[in-house]
Amino acid sequence: MKTAAFQASPTHRRVLAGPTTTSDIISGVTIQLGRRYLFADVLKKVYVYVIGVCILSFISAFGNLPQHFYFMRKDSFFNVYGTKIGWFWTWVAVAPFVYFATLFHTRNPNSAATHLLRLVVATFLWYFFTDTFVSIEQKSGSCSIKHGSLSRADCRLKGGSWNRGFDISGHCFLMIYSILIICEEAVAFRRWPEYAGQGDAESIEDYRKNTNRVRWLFVGMLALHLLWDFQLVWTVLYYHTFLDKILGAFCAAASWFVTYRVIFPVISLSPINRLPEKVPVKKR
Repeated sequence: MKTAAFQASPTHRRVLAGPTTTSDIISGVTIQLGRRYLFADVLKKVYVYVIGVCILSFISAFGNLPQHFYFMRKDSFFNVYGTKIGWFWTWVAVAPFVYFATLFHTRNPNSAATHLLRLVVATFLWYFFTDTFVSIEQKSGSCSIKHGSLSRADCRLKGGSWNRGFDISGHCFLMIYSILIICEEAVAFRRWPEYAGQGDAESIEDYRKNTNRVRWLFVGMLALHLLWDFQLVWTVLYYHTFLDKILGAFCAAASWFVTYRVIFPVISLSPINRLPEKVPVKKR
């Protein structure tokens, strides 16, 4: 007597993963490092960065630092093409992640686009604070040439020297605020939906494609976070006064708190942070 054997339906056959490659291993290790770095408690990070800026500013004020490092030069590659256009890189790294991660969680393009409003609000605050910093420095500084009220640029064009005023560090503000935004938005990957494990090849491939896209965007945010950490150290050690840097850091922390801990929760616009769920199998 023959024993009846169970045969899985072709449309619900388990699809096994291919062989593990070196790229897979590197990606996996990077993702795990990113999880530890980006998923750290954001409030604790605020304390770390504010205290770190204070310590490095103290070293800058009273230490005898070498002046020949390439990375402390204003014309260095990382400063010209990184920090100087820093908000652009923040948008490039964070906006696609927010859109695609939210889209996969909600399956709603309108909802994904709405979540980008957090970056619009952050852009407004960035512009407001940096413009205010420039205005304060302009009004508190002066030109060596006594010829009316010259701007900093006009002073230099006329051959004068600019006596610096109260120059709050816009770079400290930019990098710390960007880092806090990255960490807040990364939470969408913290509880990434799990696939049920069985299903048709098309639905599994769709899940893998979307997951890989968001994984690489997550790695991009990690890379930008590390770049801002690196640039922040050089900025604090070699530029601005103690008070200028501390105020820049406090303004960044205040902007983060007002937006991500007050405004966004009130208007139901916080980043996606759902419990893990199973991605449904497509039915034919």
